[in-house]
Amino acid sequence: MVPAWSPDGTCIAYVGNTDPPTTGVSTNHHLWIVSVTGGEPRDVTASTDLCLGSLPLSDMGRSNPVPPIQWSKDGGVLWVVGTTEGRASLFEIDAGSGACSVAVGGDRHILALESRRTVLYWRISLQTRRRRVRLT
Repeated sequence: MVPAWSPDGTCIAYVGNTDPPTTGVSTNHHLWIVSVTGGEPRDVTASTDLCLGSLPLSDMGRSNPVPPIQWSKDGGVLWVVGTTEGRASLFEIDAGSGACSVAVGGDRHILALESRRTVLYWRISLQTRRRRVRLT
């Protein structure tokens, strides 16, 4: 998973966990933010049962590659693909509080996520064309 720089260049968001896979299966992969000047990384999704990954099976074991993290233009929100309750969804996460909400949900596999200027595109398993949503 490639880390994502915040729009102002002061922070880096990345996916990881602190539990080594002693049984061959790791715990949920979370979203972390760290300042580029150093300090302790902050687990933004610590209070959720959200596993970052694009397959519902990632709840039960190994997580598949995570589509890239996308920041809002002002750096206040991050969009990530995650799995919870057996569903892969696009989540909107407040960078400060860690509050999560489902931006795009349903029974699907999210294959790709990409932002271009003010549009966020995703490719899902149920459709052959891209969908888009305006970024704020």
